[in-house]
Amino acid sequence: MGWHNVKIHYRISQYVYMNDGDICIGVLGMSKVEAVIRINTHGESRIVDDSWCNRELAILHRQFVDNQAELRELAQRDDRFKRSIKVYTYRGSEVSETLCENPGWPNVTHDGQIMYVRRFSTDRDTVVNWAIEAAKERIQACNEQLDEIKGSKHYSAYPADLFRKICKPYEDGRAKGEQTLKELGAAG
Repeated sequence: MGWHNVKIHYRISQYVYMNDGDICIGVLGMSKVEAVIRINTHGESRIVDDSWCNRELAILHRQFVDNQAELRELAQRDDRFKRSIKVYTYRGSEVSETLCENPGWPNVTHDGQIMYVRRFSTDRDTVVNWAIEAAKERIQACNEQLDEIKGSKHYSAYPADLFRKICKPYEDGRAKGEQTLKELGAAG
């Protein structure tokens, strides 16, 4: 994967993680880490969001461009870690296990996932409970949106097929939340 090799070699103080097969270097945005630089497995780097790019990141990107062969070698080399602690996370109803050096925010798992709060824990049961809470919150939010849409005079004037299209994402979201609860064995 190489994200850890790149972080250590270039002494990067910003967030370094994996996303869609690329090594990303980012900064904390409003509620999540925003990728500023992306590096592919060929060692090619690009600035993907100028609005977050500061002087330090611009200099770092220039180093990457000037040393593409070295960057490629680091990106392709397997990362080595001092410790391997088991942590759990969830996506929908799927609870998965991965490894990290240090559990919790703002750390990154060995496979490059940022350990956001209430997403990763060393305790599997805690993660299952978070997945259930997230599904219930999703259902509630979708129901509230549907109630607002269905109670609105503005939307009720729309043709029936357009009205259904407006409601569909919230109905689908609610159904997905209900399916997650069912798969986790939790009552809605």
